[in-house]
Amino acid sequence: MKIYLFIFTIIDSSEIRRIAINSIISLLFLNSFCLKAQVLNKEEIIADLRQMVDIIEATHTDPYYFGGGKLAFHRRFQELLTSIPEQGMTINNFAEITQPFLAKIGDGHTYIIPPNWYSDQRLGLPLELKVIEKEMYVSGVYSEKYKFLLNSILLEVEGISVNELLERQKLILAAENEYHNLRRLIDGLASLVKLKLLLPEIADIKILKAKFKDPDGNTFQISFVLNDLERKSIITNNSSISLPAIKKSDFVFDYIDEDKKTILLRIEDMQTYRECHEHWRFYGNYYEELARKTYERFHEKPAMANLNLVIDNLPSATECFRDLVITMKNDKTENLIIDLRKNPGGVSNITEILMYFLYGKEKIIDVRNRSYQIRKHSEIYYQYNPGEKFDPISASRTLPITINDYDFEEEKRYLSSKNSEYKRVQILKELDEMASHMPTFNREYLKGKYEGLYTPKNVVVLTTERTFSSAFWMLQYFAKSNAIIVGTPSGQAPNTFSDQNPFELKNSGLNFYLTYKMGYSFPELDDTIDVLMPDYLLTYDKLKSYNFDPNAEVIYALEVLNQIRN
Repeated sequence: MKIYLFIFTIIDSSEIRRIAINSIISLLFLNSFCLKAQVLNKEEIIADLRQMVDIIEATHTDPYYFGGGKLAFHRRFQELLTSIPEQGMTINNFAEITQPFLAKIGDGHTYIIPPNWYSDQRLGLPLELKVIEKEMYVSGVYSEKYKFLLNSILLEVEGISVNELLERQKLILAAENEYHNLRRLIDGLASLVKLKLLLPEIADIKILKAKFKDPDGNTFQISFVLNDLERKSIITNNSSISLPAIKKSDFVFDYIDEDKKTILLRIEDMQTYRECHEHWRFYGNYYEELARKTYERFHEKPAMANLNLVIDNLPSATECFRDLVITMKNDKTENLIIDLRKNPGGVSNITEILMYFLYGKEKIIDVRNRSYQIRKHSEIYYQYNPGEKFDPISASRTLPITINDYDFEEEKRYLSSKNSEYKRVQILKELDEMASHMPTFNREYLKGKYEGLYTPKNVVVLTTERTFSSAFWMLQYFAKSNAIIVGTPSGQAPNTFSDQNPFELKNSGLNFYLTYKMGYSFPELDDTIDVLMPDYLLTYDKLKSYNFDPNAEVIYALEVLNQIRN
């Protein structure tokens, strides 16, 4: 039940550190561009498109589900083929015309990224925007001269309403729900190269007009001269909350009150922990440059030549979470706040590691028994992932399957009327196997000394529209464990496609990203429900009452915990 996520879209300015790390992986897949011609002829483009569709139909669980069915899918494909000009086009333009076709699949993990999204880092709107309710407000600016815009809500760009821009964004990258689409639009407005896709009617964007509404309800327009600012220092509101620093790790914890009743665990990323790379190493999927750059970022010195030594010295989630429960037990900590606000995902195993120390195996088994995934096996997938072996006759399967079958075994188990002990044994086997892939965690797992060591009285999880993929996996685990959810809804739908894999197109060298599982985190929900609402939604009025504090979600969580205590 591993969940992978590689997010390479440019995110807001406070995320520059993570952009650097995520782009490392993208470079591994983009190296081929320097070897490919920058202009493709029509025949090469058509060949790549046919290759892409073959891979989609062979690998994706259901590429027709959200797009009107198989006929509609192939009608759009034929229209795409006929749109190719006789003279061909650049690789970048090829990627751009492919985006609407992939976006219609309606899967937030399936897309193509044009090469210039990586290479052209020019700033679009010189603002940091965040989602509040179903709007976007200015949370940061790149110049003192724009400081007056802080806390204002964006209404229009070049006379085009935010609602219309959101519709345009849907044709560039698919979104899981409206919060994900808002996040996509924020990223698009922040990048000049993406902005041009949103505003194709403007030939050369140099000056951009935008309309805002201030906290008092007054509307006004301002013109921005683009390309005159760099994506560096950001000006934001001051915060009354001090978060634990992430200088040495992307997962850290510390108390945020003097009486040590409440501890905050900050988890910024799920692909920079040691056990993640141990998991990849088990399958033979080495993301060597990511491992080395992660080591160098946290140790502030060059990485060793031996990759195994590099991995062994990456920050360990096992060690961090073990120390967390020991600290909470010693201090009799009442409240744990888990901060997933900026977490785009990675490898989901970190969730089971944290749950193990907080609750123990039985809680993990209980939660996993309330969800399932359906996998599409394909020969193409295993060609791209030689470290993974197809197993047609698993111990948990009632019937053997073939290399291109769907695997409904988890769904059958979920729906089965067999006794709970049968299901428990099957899930425990899966948990044991997952642990065995990660030696650092497995040593603790086998000893059992700290299993379920300490569960605080109250657990709160903070989310925003950027809490996505594997971060949502963690969110749903805690939601099912009676945690309190505070913030803005996740950009991921409760039941959606998951587990992303890159595939390379032969002529262009482009990588497109594709899912091969359908995940039902909340199978009891109707298919039309695409948002998991927090227990306590952060509204604009509530944000205003906290003086637009950048850590308003933390303040809100403390307020909720204080109400519970009293």
